[in-house]
Amino acid sequence: MVPGLVSFVQNLRHLSAPTTLQRCGEPYRQPPNRPSQWTGLPMIRVLVVDDHPVLRAGLEAVLRSEPGFRCVGAAEDGDAMWRLLRRTRPDVVILDHRLGSEDGIELCRALRSEPVPPAILLYTADPGSALEREALAAGASGLVDKAVDVDVLFDAIRVAGRRPGSSDAAVA
Repeated sequence: MVPGLVSFVQNLRHLSAPTTLQRCGEPYRQPPNRPSQWTGLPMIRVLVVDDHPVLRAGLEAVLRSEPGFRCVGAAEDGDAMWRLLRRTRPDVVILDHRLGSEDGIELCRALRSEPVPPAILLYTADPGSALEREALAAGASGLVDKAVDVDVLFDAIRVAGRRPGSSDAAVA
């Protein structure tokens, strides 16, 4: 685990949802005053796994619009996740904690047993310290509250995707 990631992730629970809204149909636009500390780094390949179609589509859209990310796919369940994982080899998996009848913690453990496991961000609507401990023990790089601002999610993906031993994510 990257030093400082646990404390970074612990602070995610204390952040609230964004206070500004976008009009439906408008693409996500990066705020003009956003720091550019991540500019010039290799692309991070991200796989989204969530059973809610609107959330999956929304995450795909904002990931595709953010420089430095390549959304390699979105899966609605564990079976689709495994198919996409083996085909795309993502650097980071955003994994829903409650994936229909499947348990995100168990899927996290299974993902960590892969020969070259991706970083895993467990994505939840019900964050808490007990779930955070369980997620970290299962091998997740962090726990992200679904209510945080998109920039916080982006930064969590960047931190998780830059862990030591991650594959070279430069993709043309």
